[in-house]
Amino acid sequence: LKAAALVFRIDTPGGRVDSAVEIAPAITTAPMHSIAYIEGMGAISAGALISFSCDDIVMSPASAIGAATPVYPTAEGLMPTGEKEVSFMRAKMRALAESNGHSPDLAQAMVDKDIELRGYTDAAGKYIVFSVAGSTSPEEAEEGEPKPVVEHAPGAVVYPDNSELIDAAGKLLTLTPAEAQKYGLIPTVAAGFNAALTHYDLTGATVHVVEPNWAEIVFRFLTSPTIAGLLLMIGLGAIYYEVK
Repeated sequence: LKAAALVFRIDTPGGRVDSAVEIAPAITTAPMHSIAYIEGMGAISAGALISFSCDDIVMSPASAIGAATPVYPTAEGLMPTGEKEVSFMRAKMRALAESNGHSPDLAQAMVDKDIELRGYTDAAGKYIVFSVAGSTSPEEAEEGEPKPVVEHAPGAVVYPDNSELIDAAGKLLTLTPAEAQKYGLIPTVAAGFNAALTHYDLTGATVHVVEPNWAEIVFRFLTSPTIAGLLLMIGLGAIYYEVK
């Protein structure tokens, strides 16, 4: 396929992490430029991981990206998983960000609520985002307590102490389009799919829309957790009936 770009229209509250992890390599190894266009409710959870798999990310007004910590369903609702799963997701998001030129600090803060993010504008006018080790509590951060000079990594550049708070420790990062543009995650906010194409000089290009066929729709329906569980119960009931 000799396409100029591969554009994903992302509008999802999330989904299975293992499915998103399987999708990511297919995007990163695509021979053409990949673009994530986030619209609607945004790219939440696994949707954020797929977005960071793309070369570029563009957002529509009123969308969002983030809140990517893994969770599992319980009788009380969705609950965060353990450190093992969070560690994997955090590393995966950071690796995808690094390989596609996105901010790894923004990526991992969307997964791990214990990461505090701060930022400042350097002399060249570029906004620099960095994570802080030994973060203050959310209460201290909200009180505007000044931060000491911190190091991004041992032996790395020392950042100024007049940086502003982006995301306090104890709070999961989710960004609005304006915030994502300010922090350098997206180049622009596009009010519509055609506006996103225009930003990448793809106006007038032939758009081939790829949609799931009927077999894929049926398979997705039958393998959804609710339907799969219902079919399992019917199967067990049928076995019990046959035994009786």
